Amino acid sequence: MNSFGYNVCFLDILGFSEKISQEGGLEKIKTKYIQLTDAVRAINDRYREIISKGILEGSYWSDSGIGLFYKTNVLYGSDSIIIWSDRTWDRFKSVADPSNVHPFSRWETFPKACDPFLEVCNEIICKSIELDLPLRGAISTGDGYFDLEKYIFIGKPIIEAVKLEKLQNIIGASFCLSFENQIIPKRFYSKMDNYLKMKSEGKDVNPDLYTNQNILDWPRHWRNTRKSNLHNTIDLLDFGERVDIKENTLRSVEKSLSNSQKFLSPEDSSIAIVYREIYDNCGLPIRLMWKDDHWDFGDFKSLNSFVVR
Repeated sequence: MNSFGYNVCFLDILGFSEKISQEGGLEKIKTKYIQLTDAVRAINDRYREIISKGILEGSYWSDSGIGLFYKTNVLYGSDSIIIWSDRTWDRFKSVADPSNVHPFSRWETFPKACDPFLEVCNEIICKSIELDLPLRGAISTGDGYFDLEKYIFIGKPIIEAVKLEKLQNIIGASFCLSFENQIIPKRFYSKMDNYLKMKSEGKDVNPDLYTNQNILDWPRHWRNTRKSNLHNTIDLLDFGERVDIKENTLRSVEKSLSNSQKFLSPEDSSIAIVYREIYDNCGLPIRLMWKDDHWDFGDFKSLNSFVVR
């Protein structure tokens, strides 16, 4: 079977053990935790709703160019959240000879573009900050076995992401080296420095073995989807004694803000251009979009916005 593996994001609630161990901590955190898990379930429910209306995973023409739709799964357990998506289109998994695929369908022989997956990662991180349950994690790529019905989730990308998550002194998610072996639109990440631990469990750590220190630009998503001031929101978060995490997070917000007018051109944002190798000379179907309370022709961004609204 053909497979390009999975994109995986592992996230951990910052300071969860300390918060819940405080007197009255369980009651304080319970309501926020329920809201966070509700947001996770809502994303899964919206995917099911879209699919139930006959919208299949794939690449489609829309009035703004090429759009993508595929399922990104989200699971929570205790203080951790795992987000993952299969990088292989279903129809390509059983193709014996890729060279026999019709040119119009050759886009299915490439890995799925990571855009919808990263949008879900962005939304979950932003939601966690709103609830004062900030998440810290890492994003990786690789082979694994993921079965939501059986609750089985194993594979190298999880191990990689967990290792990198523990080294971070910042809210958000770093890119593991494995994740960067694919096209990543520039609007999705920022370059950071001096935010990783140099020691772990008493041993020296070389961060270059884990990451190029590129982090998910979730502050850009915040500005695009929320009206509240991000600096003020971070100031109100409970960092305990971890002032370094707060300072690094604010630095990442400033870095994102300095890039706010960058990477907006078609060369940086158009799926047809960014993923030119995949979509040149291919044929794509036209799909209906969700508009208010019905499906109609429209901007494909509306579909993925419906998932992470």
